[in-house]
Amino acid sequence: MLSLNESCCLVFGGAQTNPSATQQQVSETLRHMGLSVEDKVRCPKSGYSIDMHAHDITLEIGGERSSKGGSWAV
Repeated sequence: MLSLNESCCLVFGGAQTNPSATQQQVSETLRHMGLSVEDKVRCPKSGYSIDMHAHDITLEIGGERSSKGGSWAV
């Protein structure tokens, strides 16, 4: 038998999420900027929905491009 905490996490983590029109526009803009973006990712630790998870970021600072090879969440 699952504990109350485990049961709640299963239900919370399994809830359906739908991106808004604004989220879709931001995600598409990030892709056009050359980023790899995953929409509506679940945080495995908390179960919260992350709107976007971008990978392999290339930043432009002062006219120079710098590839950091990291990732970030929106």
